[in-house]
Amino acid sequence: MQEYPLTAEQKDIYNLQMAAPETTMFNPLPMLMKLYDWVDIDRLIQSLMKDIHAHPAYSTVIETRSGQPVQRYIPDLITSIPEEHITEAELMTLKDELIQPFHWGEAMCRFKLFITEKGKYLLWDDHHIVCDAFGKIIFWRDLQRAYDGQDLAPDSWFEYLQEREAEKSLPHYAESRKWYEDNYGSHEFCGYPAADFDDMGGGLNKQGLLSVRSGLADDSLDVLKRYHLTHTEFFIALSLFATAEYNLNPSVLITWCNKGRWKRKHHRITGMMIQDMPAFLNVEGLSIADIASSVRQQVKGCMLHRDYPYMLLDEKMLENENLCLIYQGRLYTDGPVIPLIAELLEMQNKHAGSQNILDIEVIETDDGIDLLFNYAAHMYKPESIERYSQIFIRILHDALRRMNANA
Repeated sequence: MQEYPLTAEQKDIYNLQMAAPETTMFNPLPMLMKLYDWVDIDRLIQSLMKDIHAHPAYSTVIETRSGQPVQRYIPDLITSIPEEHITEAELMTLKDELIQPFHWGEAMCRFKLFITEKGKYLLWDDHHIVCDAFGKIIFWRDLQRAYDGQDLAPDSWFEYLQEREAEKSLPHYAESRKWYEDNYGSHEFCGYPAADFDDMGGGLNKQGLLSVRSGLADDSLDVLKRYHLTHTEFFIALSLFATAEYNLNPSVLITWCNKGRWKRKHHRITGMMIQDMPAFLNVEGLSIADIASSVRQQVKGCMLHRDYPYMLLDEKMLENENLCLIYQGRLYTDGPVIPLIAELLEMQNKHAGSQNILDIEVIETDDGIDLLFNYAAHMYKPESIERYSQIFIRILHDALRRMNANA
């Protein structure tokens, strides 16, 4: 029997799901696809099974041992893709009810084929505890490879879990904890735009979404190379500045999302590997060069000490919520193979909530840079997030203008 402890990131998701067992906020990007007529269904299903078995995180269940959650690998957990014959009208009525909570002890992914008089539809849903957004892209790229007749070797998900567990006993783990405590433990800060409502007592978690066009093409960011800044580092700095201005408080600590695949052998893993890392600034009186240098050094330090999940283990950090910056780039627009085999249908995630008080996702599209503000609607009025987004966009344009003028 193959069993593995959950990583700190998985355990955080586990605890949040336990607190709200019927929420679907951890069903990231569920999809219902109308397959094109030319798609060979038998071949697709065979390819899908090959893909599932090549990514062992999809063949795990979450169980408890001595009161602690573990992930147990069951190679034959999924042996077929269920089919359902219904009418097109029934499917259109049903589709907004398809996103349902997952429960521990069952497969953490869900595939189903619907066959109507007008076409064939594939449902794909999974739980964040076994798959992150980058993992979904890996999965769908491998589906295309399998459909093209290529072999898929199993990825190294369990090897990654063993590495993470082994790191805890290494000297660097304690060194990393000290590095975080020395760099972030003594600061007083605000962690997110001031909320409108105090709902920390456990009110209903509601999700709000605001999508904003920046008005900038992605090549507008080319100037960052002259400052030796990555796109993630640049948007970390913007998030810190926008929050400081909104709150009239110069000291801000936020989190930023690292995809967690820092080794070549990680590049094919479908699993939950993302890590939240801190970034702090007291923005008062800083020059662009100061900001660039500070953020760049913090990101490098966090990557060097990534073995210790500071934001999930430090007592002070756990007492505070933080805005989270997620630089997606072209992950969504260039990654999926879905347009090659199907048309994506819209579904409502009726039981979704907000995983964080505020996420800012930066997405690059053919039309330019988009920003998605995913916020706790039980904490913020929509007009407040709109005001914060306007501050963010203004600072974005002003920063690029200044950087181009000084380059």
